[in-house]
Formats: sequence, C-alpha cells, structure tokens
Amino acid sequence: MYTSGIFIFISLFFLIYLLYLILRKDRGYYWRIRRVKFENPLFLVGNVIDAILLRKSLAILVKDLYFKFSSERFFGMWILTVPNLVLRSPDLIKSILVKDFEYFYDRNVTCNEDVDPLSANMMFFMMNPKWKFIRAKTTPLFSSGKMKFIYSKIQIIAKDMALYMGFNNNTLTAQDIAAKFSTEVICSSAFGIDAHSFQDKETPFTKVGKDTFGLTLRNAFAAATYFCKSPLVEICKIKFVPSSTAKFLSELFLNMLEQRELNNSDRKDLLNVMIDFKNEYDLTENELVAQAAQFFLAGYETTSLVISFTLFELSLNKCIQDKLREEINENKDELGDVSYFNLKNMSYLDKVFSETLRKYPPVPFLGRTCMKDYKLPDSDILIEKGLAVMIPVIALHYDPKYFPNPQDFDPERFSEENVRGRNPFTYLPFGDGQRHCIGKRMAVLTVKLALFHIIKNFEVEINQKTKVPIQFSPKSFTLNSNPIYLTFKKLE
Repeated sequence: MYTSGIFIFISLFFLIYLLYLILRKDRGYYWRIRRVKFENPLFLVGNVIDAILLRKSLAILVKDLYFKFSSERFFGMWILTVPNLVLRSPDLIKSILVKDFEYFYDRNVTCNEDVDPLSANMMFFMMNPKWKFIRAKTTPLFSSGKMKFIYSKIQIIAKDMALYMGFNNNTLTAQDIAAKFSTEVICSSAFGIDAHSFQDKETPFTKVGKDTFGLTLRNAFAAATYFCKSPLVEICKIKFVPSSTAKFLSELFLNMLEQRELNNSDRKDLLNVMIDFKNEYDLTENELVAQAAQFFLAGYETTSLVISFTLFELSLNKCIQDKLREEINENKDELGDVSYFNLKNMSYLDKVFSETLRKYPPVPFLGRTCMKDYKLPDSDILIEKGLAVMIPVIALHYDPKYFPNPQDFDPERFSEENVRGRNPFTYLPFGDGQRHCIGKRMAVLTVKLALFHIIKNFEVEINQKTKVPIQFSPKSFTLNSNPIYLTFKKLE
C-alpha cells in the first residue's frame, strides 16, 4: 500500500511537470512562429502575476510592457491562458477600431447569459448583431437636442451639489461628491426620479454603485475575469454585477416602467425608449433592465472618476485652477449660472477636461476580438479568428513621443495647434469607431457643469491625508484610486 502511494505521487508529479513543459513550450511557440516579439509567460498565469497578487492594476502592467517593447508596432503577451496581441502603432489602432471594424466588431469581454443575464444584455458586453440593434435605438438619447433639453436639470443638480458641499466640506472626499452628483444626474435625466443623493447618508442608488465598483476583492476578481474573457467566469459562475444589485435594479426599473405606462407619460428619456422596446420588439425583461442598468452603472463610475481626478489636479496646480476660475467668472450670468452655449465654448475648461482624461482615462485599455482571419496592414502577420487584441489607452497617453513630460498636468496640450499636429489615435479616452462611448456627450456636459459650479464657489486645496503622487488601485478594472481628500474653501 505504501509503495503504491509513492508510485501514484511520483506519477502525478511527472504528469504535472510534463504538462508544465508542454504549456510553456506552446506559449513561447505560439508567438515565435508568428514572428511576434513577446513577454515570456509564467505557467498558468501568463504575464499578469503582479495583477493577480494585487501589486499592480492590469492597465499599469500593460503600460509597463508597452514601454519595454518601445521599438515594436505590436507585441504579444498572455493574460492567464489567453494570448493577447497588444498594439502600439496609432495607424494599426485606427485600422482595428475604424477602417477594418468588420473584423473587430465585438469587444474582448465575457458575454454569458446563462451565468450573468444582466451583464450579458448590457450594450457594453453585448455581441453583434444584437449590439448594433440596441445601439441604433438608444443613440438618439444622446443627441445635441436631447442634451439641451436636460441641461437645465443638470445645472440645478450642480447648484444643489455646491450647497451640499458648503455644509459638509470637511467630511467629504472627491469621490463622495462626484458619486452623489453623478447618481442624481443619471436618475433625473434617464429615469425622471430624485435619488435624494445630497443627504448625509447612503442611499440605495449610491450603494448600488459602490457594490459594483467598490475596491473589493470580489469586484477585482469579477472584473478581471470578465475583461480578460476568462473561462473562469463559466467554471466558477462569476457574476459581473452582484446578485443583490441585479435584483434591486431589476425590481426598481420594472416597477418604474409599469408606473410610467400606467401614467401614459410622454417624457423623452431612457424609460420611454424602454417602453418603446417593450411595445415594438420582442425583448425579454433581462434585455430591457440591462439597458437601464448599463446607463446607471457606466455613468456613475466614469463621470465620478473624471470629476474626482480633475479636482485632485486642480488642488495641486493653483495657477491652472485660478485661470479656470477666471474663465468661469467671465461666463457666468447674473444668477451665477452658465448657458449651454457659453459652457460649450469655454475653451480652457475644455482643455482642463481633456488633460484629465489623458492622465486618467477611466477605461485604460480597449479590447477587441478578431471575428475572422485578418492580415495586419504593412506586415505579414496574420491574426487568426478568435484572437484577443488590446489597445493600451493609458500607455499611449503617457508616451512622451506624443505627450512630452507626460506626468505633468498641462491643459495646453489641447490647444488647437497641438491637437492639430497630433495623431488622433494617440488619444482615446472615449474609444473610437462604431463602438466608441455612446454617452460621450452626456459625460462631457455633466463633468463640465460640475466643475463650473465647484470652482466658482470653492477654492480647492489638497488635504494632508491624500497621498501624492496618487496610487492607482490594483482592485479596479477602471482607473481608480484610494480616497482623494480635499479641502474646499468657500469663496465669497
């Protein structure tokens, strides 16, 4: 019996070792025969051991590799057991996102309705052709006319935020303020409800955002497996949106739909679009609820991050803050408000906003799946169907070839002259091509109005509790950080 046990143990050891040698050989062989430079992978974890051990976020890890292969137009890496081709050339990126979109129309994310029906039916995760249909039907929600229609509501919320800050300016982080503001804007403009965000307590809506995007191990694991299209999603039955959150959102939105139909409201917002879907097309409840959930969750996270990081940079760069305040005071009316036209034409505010997105792109990398064999332009490299392609947005934004002294916060990078002389595919905070961010107009309007009313009313200073330089959290797939503590001094 003892001898038999030793034999089984030795046999198992050699079997595992043989499997290791085969996998190691195959991984090196995969990129080598394609004549693609690559980073040597580790067994089973590929090149992302630092992300797994929460030493670095995946975005920063890929950024480091981007600069390691500085002489290449692209390079290969492994995310766990999945090969990824990482693009460095702006011209190649343009081909993948725009010119040859027919080869790369799906994102490289998990879309599994059996495991997580809510995320699988969100437009961000959705695959073609369903994605194309939903996108076409919801695009009118973000037209210029629609933005003008909701503008006054967002401005009222921004003024309420400033009042709230005046009473609570010693107890808030930048993320607290931005999350409450974003929640209120989304609930009002998309669903016609008051989320009661500006109360000194956590509301169900802010809890939903924190439960999904909070810096927890559960969220980190879920995001990593979904955004790397890992088979672990199916094996471990991982949900991107926590079950409790999905249940709350489903019950809330279906109840709101029922009430809206009973009242026969003609309010032109997302709920009415969902009613049209329900009446005209054979969509399931999951498909309906997912669109509402996507707009709430996406708007909550990205808008909050951009406001937070802008305030952080303004607290460190007083000259920039003062110059922005000067432009704000020139454009405010007698009530302290700003017109839609004036806000849109505030050039320095736009530069500040754009520079924040350069240093802190909320979605720091883009992923696409090759849908049919594709030959990379100006090369003999064939990308086979199914291969993951990654575009390292944050690495491009920090490449000194495109943005000199990239660690500096310099809004003048976005002067007309500088923008005109730069390849547009080196700056991709909203992506590009047909799958660019559908809510771009909404995000720009919302963030700018928030900044207008904050900087008009307060001088923003860094608080000693905030670590400088800022550290990005390895627990988030978006570019997130630990709390940013700021001091807001009320201006007369």
